[in-house]
Amino acid sequence: SAQPIPRPSSSSAYQTIGHTGYHEFGTRTPPANDSPAPPVTGLSRFNQSLRTPYTLKLPNEPGCQELRHIIIDGSNVAMAHGLHRFFSCRGIALAVETFWRRGHREITVFVPQWRQKRDRLTTEQHFLNQLEDLRLLSFTPSREVCGQRISSHDDRFLLHLAEKTDGIIVTNDNLRDFVDTSDTWRKIIQERLLQFTFVEDHFMIPDDPLGRNGPHLDFFLRKDNRRAPPTPPPMRPPCFRPSSQQQLPLYVQALHSASRTPASTPLPPSSLTPHQTHWPHSGPPEWLPPRRSPSPSPSPSPPPQRSPGETSVLKTKLYDIFPDQKQRIDRILGDNPYMRDLNALSGLLLG
Repeated sequence: SAQPIPRPSSSSAYQTIGHTGYHEFGTRTPPANDSPAPPVTGLSRFNQSLRTPYTLKLPNEPGCQELRHIIIDGSNVAMAHGLHRFFSCRGIALAVETFWRRGHREITVFVPQWRQKRDRLTTEQHFLNQLEDLRLLSFTPSREVCGQRISSHDDRFLLHLAEKTDGIIVTNDNLRDFVDTSDTWRKIIQERLLQFTFVEDHFMIPDDPLGRNGPHLDFFLRKDNRRAPPTPPPMRPPCFRPSSQQQLPLYVQALHSASRTPASTPLPPSSLTPHQTHWPHSGPPEWLPPRRSPSPSPSPSPPPQRSPGETSVLKTKLYDIFPDQKQRIDRILGDNPYMRDLNALSGLLLG
């Protein structure tokens, strides 16, 4: 009779090999039914950041008296730190601590009064009590009538205090509703708004609050922050390069630039003017201005005239400098046979 083939036990049939999930017969083990991890959200990261302890520390040190009054839009700062979903009082504390470390001691935070009530969307309300005890926080009026909340516009308090104290408003709101209220408020909105941002628990403000062409933050936060007059660009030395790319002497450059300068443009520097420029002269004594002396001195004998070779060299150089005035160059060389200085001859041509 046929004997039945023995089957292996279930315990030996499902012996897995390593971590591959295969038993000795090549069948795959059933996967485990583990629930997937929840995705990361901004809410979870915000709640996790609240678990990190934070203590408001304002050292009792003297500040800088030359700094402006800081007026913080508490609601705007708290909502920015709370991802625009929570009223994070820690964000207000971080802003106050940042300005305190910069030396500001005149700091005011405005928060609506109804924020004192317990609310599930308001976090760490004890910071409001600390700042109020330090006289750094003020609550704007609000009340409830027949279950309806009546609140004053807190932005008006910001502008009123900025007008009285010449302060800086810290907010990301453009305050467009109050631009046409008065010229003073329009100027405050244009020139005295300081924007900010949060990187987790880091309160950051820009170094150029009025743009790239505006003043630096240190100058912006000072009381006497009148803009310095713009620095004029450095004056370029007169440069006249003829077609031959030969550089003219300094005296010729000054005369040439003065002849082409309009009446509205400034004159060249005093160091380049002819009456202060000292250059050698080898012409006859009549070329120099007469000197007043108590006793007349005998005039020196005139120097010898130029040789034809010297005249030819001077003529070639002047032709290169003034290619359009050859006839005048010939006449001046003929009228001044004693001159050997290129600067003096160039001055006669430009005069």
